[in-house]
Amino acid sequence: MAGSEQNPQNPQSGAGRRQGSDPSGKDGQEALLTRPRWSAVIGSLILGLLFLAASAATWWAGVRTYHGQKFDDWVWNSFDRTYARANALNRLFANSHLVIGLCGAIVVLSVLVAALRRRWRLVLQIGVFGALAFLVAFGLKRVLPRPVLDTTISNPQNSAPSGHTALMMAAGVILVMAVPRALRGLSSLVASLLVLLVAFSVISDKWHRPTDVIMAIFLIAGLALIVLAFTRGSGMDAPGKRASSPSLQIIATIMISLGVMMLAATAYMVWQLWPSITVEALAYTRQVNVTSMLSMGGSAFLSFGILACMRQTTASPLSRAGLVGAPPAPPKEW
Repeated sequence: MAGSEQNPQNPQSGAGRRQGSDPSGKDGQEALLTRPRWSAVIGSLILGLLFLAASAATWWAGVRTYHGQKFDDWVWNSFDRTYARANALNRLFANSHLVIGLCGAIVVLSVLVAALRRRWRLVLQIGVFGALAFLVAFGLKRVLPRPVLDTTISNPQNSAPSGHTALMMAAGVILVMAVPRALRGLSSLVASLLVLLVAFSVISDKWHRPTDVIMAIFLIAGLALIVLAFTRGSGMDAPGKRASSPSLQIIATIMISLGVMMLAATAYMVWQLWPSITVEALAYTRQVNVTSMLSMGGSAFLSFGILACMRQTTASPLSRAGLVGAPPAPPKEW
């Protein structure tokens, strides 16, 4: 009947409605201009929760178990023999004022970069993340219990998570969030190295234990990934400048692979050292310190490798995987 015919030129007709509701059609393409793909959002949330769970598991293993406390105490008493006090970098990054000043400079530079790029939602996102990281990290330090499982432990006071490590970790995350696509891979690598320098120094100077450092790394990474899930609008790359990043793909792949291998080596070394942990055998002091270095290095590289990838996928929706492929084509005319 004539009354039931639909005008093919009318976007409100049946054909028009079906095309407009197709996620790969005009509406789906326009949506990617203001928000990441849902796969990236959900992926960031899941990874964030997994990192927070890893942070909690690290704290439990290092604080609530006898072997964990003894391992930490072993490193506490001997780490400076491996990471020597004479090390110039140790003296540099054990300076609290310098670390705080460097972190502040990184944050200010990152905010300026985001402002110059006119990413106003990104500036807001950085502010929310910074406040959240500070409140959670320093709040936990004041409320987490530390039961005394052995009266021979050198320092029974709670020091988890490491505030200096959390601060440098947060500054590094903000840098990765703020820089343009071409610098994301390099900034994630530099940030992970700075975090490790701070981590090694605070342990060598007996401010913290390995558990405190690894917990802080995973904690800040988890919070950052959850915040990245809420990337929107001007917090993303400009639509005309979205492209894949070969440098990020290479660097992030290396960092994630290296992180996984280092953590696997840590697990193997702990298994080998397990009978000696409770007696702190002097013959294995170097091995236990190297194991702690591997654990911190693996945590930092894995965290920043994943963070760099998820920043790319939330800032620049490309293929469904988010890291490779061409930007979405402009919508076709009706």
